[in-house]
Amino acid sequence: MIKTNQQQTLDINSSSLSELLPGYDAVATADEGDYFDCELAAKAIDFFPTMLKHSKGKFNGQPFVLEPWQQAIIGSIFGWCREDGSRRYRWVYIECPRKQGKSSLSAGIALYSLLYDEGEGLEVYSCASDREQASIVFQMAKDMINSSAVLRKATAVYQKSIVYSAKRNKYQVMSSDANSAHGRMPSCVIFDELHTQPNGELYRNMTTGSGPHKQPLFISLTTAGYDRNSICYQMHTHAEKVRDNVIKDHSFLPVLYGLEDEEDWTSEEVWKRVQPNLGITVPMQYMKDECEKAKQQPSYENTFKRLMLCQWTQQESRWLKMASFDLNNEEPDPDYLLGRSCYAGLDLSSTRDLTALVLVFPDYEDGTYDVLTYPFVPEDNATVREKKDRVPYLQWAKEGHIELTPGEVVDYDRVREKFNELAELYKIEEIAIDRWNATQISTQLSEEGHTVVSFPQSFRSMTGPTKALESLITNGKIRHGNHPVLRWCASNVQVETSSMGEDVRPSKKKSTEKIDCVVALIMAMGRALVQRQDNQQSIYDSRGIISL
Repeated sequence: MIKTNQQQTLDINSSSLSELLPGYDAVATADEGDYFDCELAAKAIDFFPTMLKHSKGKFNGQPFVLEPWQQAIIGSIFGWCREDGSRRYRWVYIECPRKQGKSSLSAGIALYSLLYDEGEGLEVYSCASDREQASIVFQMAKDMINSSAVLRKATAVYQKSIVYSAKRNKYQVMSSDANSAHGRMPSCVIFDELHTQPNGELYRNMTTGSGPHKQPLFISLTTAGYDRNSICYQMHTHAEKVRDNVIKDHSFLPVLYGLEDEEDWTSEEVWKRVQPNLGITVPMQYMKDECEKAKQQPSYENTFKRLMLCQWTQQESRWLKMASFDLNNEEPDPDYLLGRSCYAGLDLSSTRDLTALVLVFPDYEDGTYDVLTYPFVPEDNATVREKKDRVPYLQWAKEGHIELTPGEVVDYDRVREKFNELAELYKIEEIAIDRWNATQISTQLSEEGHTVVSFPQSFRSMTGPTKALESLITNGKIRHGNHPVLRWCASNVQVETSSMGEDVRPSKKKSTEKIDCVVALIMAMGRALVQRQDNQQSIYDSRGIISL
């Protein structure tokens, strides 16, 4: 049992801790063999009030008693284990507003790793955009040591390092001078305010040098930023996908406290959800005053949303809510679809990455549509991205959701063969292709007797089917079978609008990852909708004009 600053008592187990994290159930995503060690979790949580004291703020000099949400993070990091007994979580992304105690939590994690992680000769680092920022966490760690007789005796504190001689472990500060990161072998790295990193070089250098360690730990703590090309936004996006179960990454712990686009940023109830330490380290009156300032000064509104409500600002809107997309996850009936009319969309995209073929089967009587998705990826590229970006192409291929073609580029002949195989099963009325960079395959399909329709990815072509597909998904009129690659693409889609604001289309440039399956779906849907309009007979054709 663990006490909190609010005198709450928590039972430490995997279920109780996962329930405290926003939108993430650790138990549901555990791999076979993973297990939760209550003693390890309790040991890490107990370390904070037993060994550490706050060095700043209203809790200055008091034992560092973790709040429930902080216990959930610490307990999950150090309590969840793999089958071999090593730590399950190697990557932790914590995104929350300012004044939640991120820096002091970072200092405590660094000291715990320095003292209690398995192994000797360990290297623990605090990293930030500049040495001054990185030193904030390091100075807190030094203050915590100075306030504890036990820690003072166990460690040697120097100007730029803390050494635990019993195990030859050391803790140091690193800034964005990325060149100095080469040659290091970190066992634990704390990235403070990741959104301020000028580029991803330091992050990559520090996270690729941990090979010798059994259970390296990389923790990023940050407030929301605004640069969509930053390493922080890449991590934010990956965290969202893991949280939403778009991508399975059992080594990654996402903790996201932030304002959703549709939420009222002036609501006190929303503040309570977004700020886990509201009323503890952040007074409610302070929030009211800052909110009023944002209302009176429009130029401050984005700053308030970003820093105090942890909302990424100056970014395009995600096209779909995944909750709406998931309402349409009913499996199409393959036997029912045999011989039925359908429309195909083919998005070739880059020869070195994802190519998508999608079939849409309209039921014009009840207004529903069945969707079959067939993605293709060059095998060499899939292997690289599996390791580098943790996009699970190889796992999807193993599960039969994606087809790997040999080599470094997509084999368009295999795509054409697959289309002909499908044409034997289904009555494919048309195939929509953007003829840019697709002349050869378009000509070949035409010569083989298929009806190929040019479908440029312009506002004029894409607006109608994009809006229609969004409406169909919102109203539960699509059956896509929860195809994981299609779902991943849907979660990546950002849209762009025309200068008049009336036209819309998915944007490959603005989207953070691949969206090709959705583009192919929109193209196929566009042809199905055209045929629906052509097949709707005018009422005057059947009964004539009535004279009044």
